[in-house]
Amino acid sequence: MSTHPEYYTHMENLRIVALAFSNEKKAHSEIGSILDLYGFSNISIEQIRSDVKIQAQVITEIEAVIETSKTSWEDGWIGAKESIFKSIVDDDVSLYTYILLAQHPRIVRALEVAARFYLQTGDVSSFLENYRKRHYTRRYQSYGFNVYTIMNGAVKAGHLDVVQLYLTAYKSNNGCFKLLAQTAATQGHLDVMEILIPHLQINMFGPVIDRAIENGHLDMFRLLLPYTKNFNFDLPLSLAAGNGHKDMVEILLPLTDNVDRAFTAAITHGHDDIVKMLIPRSTRLSDALYLAAKYGRKTIVELLMPRVNDHSRALVVALIWGYLEIFYLLLPQAENIDEALIRALDKDLPDIVELLFPRARDTATIFVTACRTGCHWIIDRLLPIYRDVPGAIDPALNEAAMAGHPDIAQLLIPYATDYRRALEFAASWKRIEVVKLLIPRVGNFAGILRPAIKGGDPDIVRLLIPYETEKIDDYYFEMARIRNWRMGEILAPHVIDVDRAIAQAIHAGETGIVRILLPHAVRKDILLKLAIETKHPTIADMIRK
Repeated sequence: MSTHPEYYTHMENLRIVALAFSNEKKAHSEIGSILDLYGFSNISIEQIRSDVKIQAQVITEIEAVIETSKTSWEDGWIGAKESIFKSIVDDDVSLYTYILLAQHPRIVRALEVAARFYLQTGDVSSFLENYRKRHYTRRYQSYGFNVYTIMNGAVKAGHLDVVQLYLTAYKSNNGCFKLLAQTAATQGHLDVMEILIPHLQINMFGPVIDRAIENGHLDMFRLLLPYTKNFNFDLPLSLAAGNGHKDMVEILLPLTDNVDRAFTAAITHGHDDIVKMLIPRSTRLSDALYLAAKYGRKTIVELLMPRVNDHSRALVVALIWGYLEIFYLLLPQAENIDEALIRALDKDLPDIVELLFPRARDTATIFVTACRTGCHWIIDRLLPIYRDVPGAIDPALNEAAMAGHPDIAQLLIPYATDYRRALEFAASWKRIEVVKLLIPRVGNFAGILRPAIKGGDPDIVRLLIPYETEKIDDYYFEMARIRNWRMGEILAPHVIDVDRAIAQAIHAGETGIVRILLPHAVRKDILLKLAIETKHPTIADMIRK
């Protein structure tokens, strides 16, 4: 047995039993430490006698262990020898001890792990010898010992004789047998599966077959296949294709009409040989090409290209994910490259932009995108076309304002009509240079401070204050709602009705704005009453002071 730290973590419950009932006297320090760590040091001898009615020789063993529970944790158990753990399968520590102790609720889980350890290590001789005695079986069933936990361990390890013993002594529900069969299918234990099959109902074979397929157990799959009458094989075929099990795909393919799900799985995981098998029966080849381009499956893309007329969608996704080799393969048969050109502009790929631009159809959208991304040569080519088209320049100016391109904005301003909208975008996106360019062009400034306040740039707010035509007082409710008291400091000198602005802040519970304006308040008595009525004690105390 390994003494690697990961082994300790996996077997922590087993250590309690293995050490606690070991006859290795030199291990008592480790025994006591673990018992103390898990809270077992408080178990009294009298409690064990009364609860378990254990035989005298077992009492002697436990007394020796509990006497050492005073040992401090510092002695530790990391350096314990392998012989300590080996004691669990020695003749002088029989499973009889564990079964008798199973009545104690604080030890039940540890006993399950101990018995499972017997089965998984394959050292089952002493286990079988004791288990065949009927009173042990009765104790398992009477005292809540989780037989399924141990049985699942035996199935997982492939111990056929142990599983047979359980099936004769333990009456499980159908759900338990289904889970055990799934474990056997996962591990590929044919002999175990053969004795479990009679206990399964016909509707339980689906998930069992799925486990066999996922793990590539072809013989297990063939064993289970006859029990699949009126069965939908779409999912099993998908699992086989996704996991690259070609032999299983060949068996399953004649059993289902819908292969698209399996086709998708094979493409996603890059199983070229299975894709070749499924292509003739697939009805969604365009989607398959898109998926192959998305995952960079060049070989599959080459298989599918002759069967798909338009490669436009696949072209875009190949560019998005950076598979340029696939991109150039798909380009000749892409009918519409506009979306790909937009993506190339966004990703700043000038060579691809120059390659695609001559084939662009929707040049108006390309023009707006170029204004957002700052592609000057496209703007220079398209501006003469769209500058005289009504409404064509405004979206481009909005994009340039949001992106913060003052040079492009200056090119567009002479031909735009809606400067106010562009100014709002520039203010909310903190583009002060663009704001300065647009201010002389805007005629209506009512409410212009709102996007600036939300944007949070104090310099833009100060720049726009002289142009605002609405009362500054009206903004204080907005600032209180978004809790921007720093803007309140900037606007405070411009407030006319201070008491009204403070009242709005009190209603919103914004103490920061109240603190800013309170020195300029006129009727503090009314404001104090309002703070009390609206249940804002902090603000009320502030006004009293």
